[in-house]
Amino acid sequence: MELSNIDSSTKIEKLDVKDEIKRIIKDFKNDAIKKDISIRFSKKDDKIILMNSQYFYILFSNILANAIKYNKI
Repeated sequence: MELSNIDSSTKIEKLDVKDEIKRIIKDFKNDAIKKDISIRFSKKDDKIILMNSQYFYILFSNILANAIKYNKI
């Protein structure tokens, strides 16, 4: 998904950061396994933010994809 494909009228919603990041990690699990990378995420308390869920997904999936792609291990 690219930013240019997102409708400018997309809505802002309440997102649970922990749940969203766990979902993104799950989506990249196979990519990490292929490179023998383990992903750990620990968050003790829940944080709710107001953000477009598609933007949140793009932001954090890009960070995670780059971390896996450019990992030097």
